[in-house]
Amino acid sequence: EMTSVTGVQTCALPILLRCEHFLTGEPGSGLPGTQPFSVRVDPRVLAVMDFHAHLLSCEIIGFLGGRWDGEARMLHLCEAFPCRSLNANTGAMHVELDPLAEVQVRQAIEDKQMRVVGWYHSHPIFAPQPSLRDVQNQTNYQYLFHDPLLNMMPFIGVIISPYDSRTSSASSAITMFYVENTSGAAGRPMRCSYSTVLRPAPPAASVEGAAAPLAQMHLARPPSPAGELELEHELTATCRILCALVHYYKRNRSRTSMQAAWRARQKGHGASSSGGAGGGSGSAAGGAPTISVPNSKLDKLRRSVRGRLEIGRAHV
Repeated sequence: EMTSVTGVQTCALPILLRCEHFLTGEPGSGLPGTQPFSVRVDPRVLAVMDFHAHLLSCEIIGFLGGRWDGEARMLHLCEAFPCRSLNANTGAMHVELDPLAEVQVRQAIEDKQMRVVGWYHSHPIFAPQPSLRDVQNQTNYQYLFHDPLLNMMPFIGVIISPYDSRTSSASSAITMFYVENTSGAAGRPMRCSYSTVLRPAPPAASVEGAAAPLAQMHLARPPSPAGELELEHELTATCRILCALVHYYKRNRSRTSMQAAWRARQKGHGASSSGGAGGGSGSAAGGAPTISVPNSKLDKLRRSVRGRLEIGRAHV
């Protein structure tokens, strides 16, 4: 939301709701109070969401395509599908999905023999905790994509925080959440655990008709052999999506200034601090080891996304 103070527009940060935790227990076990289903996510999904979130100073949004295994109570997040939003070129903070883009992207997901299993959006400079509006949106999606046979709602929400200054490392903070007690009173946002598992993409059919630019990123890819060659093809396809995002937003008024510092340098810490994903090691006064943190937003983006893709390589 935008608030005008003496003629100057500033961003009014939303009130965030802290995610509660499920009881300890195997996700999908069916035990009372435990996470209702397990979540497995392809690391390339994390990379695309993370990259997308870094590009704009306002919130971005997208859908997640994947599969629901009702018998195993397991939700697979296989691919991220960036979507157009109505606010992306206005400077507004809250994201609003373009209705036409929603139809086109949902069709692209079906054409890839997947179903919509989640949505994601960013909190550019504040914590990845859901707002009241986020909880309402998640509740609506859970009802829309419920499984009537098992009476379950296998749908996940993801929030990425690329430039939260409280983050101690280059790796963006990511929260996956689910809403419990959706009937009657307002539901409670619950933090979901997940594991990263590299999965081959399903065969894809071409998209007919005039598709939106962000939907066209997900057209059919050429078949590839198993093993590392297949991984290289999939990583190349992921890189095409990242390049398409950069091209799509290059004239957007809300695009991130990548040369800007991603957070104010802490007094007395110089260019080094603890934390840092993918940063090089060094030493501070007295020989104490430190880990460098990125200075620019571009460096921050590189390190965070590279860390996601390196997880994918580690699975081969």
